Amino acid sequence: MARFGIVVEGPCDQLVLKELLPKCLGANCEIESRAWGTSGVVARKFCNSLNEFKYLGVDKAFVVRDSDGKDPSALKANMQARIGNRQYPFPVNFIVIVQELEAWLLADENAISKVISRPVRRQPDAIEDIAPPKERLKRILSPSVVYTREVARSIAAAIVDIGRVADRCPVFKTFWYDVSDC
Repeated sequence: MARFGIVVEGPCDQLVLKELLPKCLGANCEIESRAWGTSGVVARKFCNSLNEFKYLGVDKAFVVRDSDGKDPSALKANMQARIGNRQYPFPVNFIVIVQELEAWLLADENAISKVISRPVRRQPDAIEDIAPPKERLKRILSPSVVYTREVARSIAAAIVDIGRVADRCPVFKTFWYDVSDC
């Protein structure tokens, strides 16, 4: 069984990724996760979590953050530079989500429909260009459902076809490939 270390911004991201990781693998996996509160803090503190993971037997680690409208390539390069000469007994992958994690949730209107018990219209094809996706998701859910981390987890749990999300969100496709390559 694969064991992953995940460093994320907050509890919502933890819950969503704990639902999505096993779907990416098509199997059970163990997940150690750490949340740092905001993307800026993740960028500064993720090495602390990676050091913890050394003693927890992870096979691969992911540092996942939102781009929040900034250049994802530059953010990823900055995080890679922060590692410097540190050595870890596992590969470390950096995933910078274009805009926010909620873009991945918006990619599957069937999952959202299942959670809120009413039909939801398919979002535009350029799902990662929606800014900010969290606000779009909140509008789709209202007035009957308030967006919470549990609602986000439920949407992720309701995703049946992970390939659908990968087809609509290139960064998710990269994440899926990186997880599967363990």
